[in-house]
Amino acid sequence: MGRSPATVGLAVLAAVAGCAGGARTPEEAQQRLGQAVAARDGERLFDALDLDTRWSWMSIQRAERETYDIILSNFPEGAERERYLRRCQEGALSESARKLFARRLEPGAWEGLAAGLAGAGPPQQIAEDRAEGGSPGHKLLYRRSLGRRGGWGFAGLAAEGEEIKRRALADLDVVRTSAADYERAATRSRP
Repeated sequence: MGRSPATVGLAVLAAVAGCAGGARTPEEAQQRLGQAVAARDGERLFDALDLDTRWSWMSIQRAERETYDIILSNFPEGAERERYLRRCQEGALSESARKLFARRLEPGAWEGLAAGLAGAGPPQQIAEDRAEGGSPGHKLLYRRSLGRRGGWGFAGLAAEGEEIKRRALADLDVVRTSAADYERAATRSRP
């Protein structure tokens, strides 16, 4: 028996909304983190992250894609071109920030996260937008996006994501400058 297009559409929207939003409570955020760690599923871990960390990874993917396109369009063949292409190729060709994050996740991260979750009680809210949990010696941080639909998420990988984003944006700036230099040089060499 088939479903009406409206019913199917509402089911899809509900599924997308459930995945896109963060957890309603720090406890739910910890539960999502625990499920991702137990499954060792990098894409589920991405979904368990706080909104700011996910945005960092979206910015990384976007910057690497733009960097890649500029290099292909403007850089002459050679070692510099190949070096820059290797640096940004994974992000440029990734289907999504979620998949990029999962591919770049260090294998050792799973052990640290599992250790933090082992025997951890419920996270304690320490501010309107912050909560902490974990086991002794392994603190787990959770953050809530205020004023946005992001909800609660695991924030323990935020600094790493922010650093990778800064490098990707710095690479993009260097590539933009170099591409402009190559264009100026090509214009000057034309008769």
